[in-house]
Amino acid sequence: MSSATPRSTIATLAAGQWGLFSAAQATSLGVTRMTLSRIVSSGELVRVVHGVYATPSAVMDARVDTRAAWLATDPSRTTDQRLAQPHLSGVISHASAAALHQIGNILDSRVDITFPGRHQSRRIEVQLHRAELRRDDVTHIDGLPVTTPERTLADLVVAGHDREHISQALADAVDQHLTSPERVRSALARQIGDAAADGVMDDLLPWAGLDQESLVERLFTSAVVQRAFADAFALGVERFSKAVNSNDDPLGQEMTDRRQRSSMDAATVARTLASPAVRDLVVNLVFKPTKDLTDDSLRRALQTMQIA
Repeated sequence: MSSATPRSTIATLAAGQWGLFSAAQATSLGVTRMTLSRIVSSGELVRVVHGVYATPSAVMDARVDTRAAWLATDPSRTTDQRLAQPHLSGVISHASAAALHQIGNILDSRVDITFPGRHQSRRIEVQLHRAELRRDDVTHIDGLPVTTPERTLADLVVAGHDREHISQALADAVDQHLTSPERVRSALARQIGDAAADGVMDDLLPWAGLDQESLVERLFTSAVVQRAFADAFALGVERFSKAVNSNDDPLGQEMTDRRQRSSMDAATVARTLASPAVRDLVVNLVFKPTKDLTDDSLRRALQTMQIA
């Protein structure tokens, strides 16, 4: 075999795998381990973890360690072969998935990977998990198979991670419109049952600021709602003054003068909207006619006004 052939073989192999490949993949294509060692010694390749190599440019990828760990858990198969059925071929999960989704700050020194059946690995950089995954439990981030945000949060609960840390990840996921508490609850129920899932969500939602009381507070303390309330107050005075106003009517002129002095300052608006009576009135006007006063309806209201 000429010296150019192994390099071209490796280049083709790595091109379809983020610039990475395993020794097992290379040897199956006729590249000997001795040849690999020589190419590494020349600086043309970098060993990322035992048995997994990368081109120098691929090493600059922020996800190179995660990619290498995933490749190493099934080194004889290519990424195309594994991604044909991602839910059966090892999926980035738990804390590693949360990091890829950029939700929460759950630290883990190893890469979490879930397989549906027994899968052994002695690699210290990998934490294996065993669980059944459906196709809709898996998404992709930069080509890597990753559990969805709701499945990720459910897995973190089942694995016993700190509830406050999980609640922050939940808050981040909802704020980024990656999932909803209802979808998280559904993913949890599949693993621990309906009653237990309800209990977990009762813990997580207040910590995440996603319970009804917290959502109502965010709604009424937002600049958007306070500005709308002040505008509505001014509009109401204006309409009243117009109703009694005429060119020669002194009362109408007096009402016009009062309207011009009636704008609420920010502090007054905030105090007014802090009143339980005012909040009950607005909630009744906005939500009760449609019987839609739910956590989800409040989140939709917040999102529509770009508060959340």
